[in-house]
Order: sequence, then C-alpha cells, then structure tokens
Amino acid sequence: MIQFLIEAEVLSKAKLDLSGADLSKANFFRANLSKLDLSGVDLSHAYLSRALLNDAKLIEANLDKADLSDADLSGVDLGYTNLRFVNFSGVDLSEADLSHADLSYTNLSYASLHNAYLTGASLSYADLSYADLNYADLRFVNFSGANLSSAHLSKANFFKADLTGATVEAHTLKGAKLDGAKLPQGLSLEDIEAASNPQQD
Repeated sequence: MIQFLIEAEVLSKAKLDLSGADLSKANFFRANLSKLDLSGVDLSHAYLSRALLNDAKLIEANLDKADLSDADLSGVDLGYTNLRFVNFSGVDLSEADLSHADLSYTNLSYASLHNAYLTGASLSYADLSYADLNYADLRFVNFSGANLSSAHLSKANFFKADLTGATVEAHTLKGAKLDGAKLPQGLSLEDIEAASNPQQD
C-alpha cells in the first residue's frame, strides 16, 4: 500500500498515520513526503535520494545509514534524532531544526544548512566540506574531528562550540561568532582576524 502511494506520488496527500511505522530499506526515490508526520518511523537503510521532505516531522525517527542525498528537507524537524552515518550530501536543510541531533560521521558535503538550528547537536567526524552554514545556530555543537574544508561559515554562531580536531580554514570563519568556542590546535582568533583582513601590498 505504501509503495503504491509512493509510486502514485500522492503519499503526502493520503493523510496516513505513519508514526512509529517500519519503513526500513524502503525506496522513496523522489517521493513527496512533505509535511508528513514521520515521528518515530524506522527509515534505517531507506533510499530517499531527491525526496521531498520539506516541513516534515521526523522527531526521533531512525534514519540510520539512510541515503537522503540531494533531498529537500528545508524546514524539517529532526530534533533529538539519530542521524549517524546518514548520507546528506547535497541536501537542503535550510531553516531545519537539528537541535541535539546526533550527526556524527554524517556526510553533509555540499549540503545547505543556511539558517538551520543545530544547538547542542553532535557533528563529530562529520563531512561538512563545501557545506553552507551561513547564519546557522551552532551554539554548543560538537565539531570534534569534523571536516569543514571550504565550508561557508559567515555569520554562523559558534558560541561555546567545540572545534578541537576539526579541519577548518581561518578565512572561512570571517564574520562568524566565536565567543567561548574551542578552536582547533594551531588556529587562533588572531589568525582568523588576519585572514579576514589580508594586508595589501
């Protein structure tokens, strides 16, 4: 029944109660799941590439090792959710609520987290290379060991965030709020200031 609705592209209009359902290993390629309540749903190992999940509720859903590459999750509620090892490459998570979510070892390369809310989340050893984190709320986030190479971090709020062991270039932190943040070894506020204001020859 679920697969039929997916193929008919009417799942988002079916008004089904899917909370707590077992949808592990399901194929949701390009499915429209926008605005659905998927709280507590088991989506482990599910294929959700290019799916529409904007404004959906995924609180405490199990997305272990799910593939959400290039999906639209703008405005989605993923607070307190286990997202370890999920493939979020190229995904749109702008204005999403990821507060206190576990994003350890997650692939977020080229993802958009513009204006997203991630306070208290764990992003340890996550791949955030080339990700857009402009204006994101990153207070108290654990970035230990994360890859932030070439990420866009302007105006992001890193208040008391832990960046120890993270890979990040000084110039990408231009304009970011770093009050109380733990910076990677060898990187100082002076380095960031100098990189933001290069001397003219």
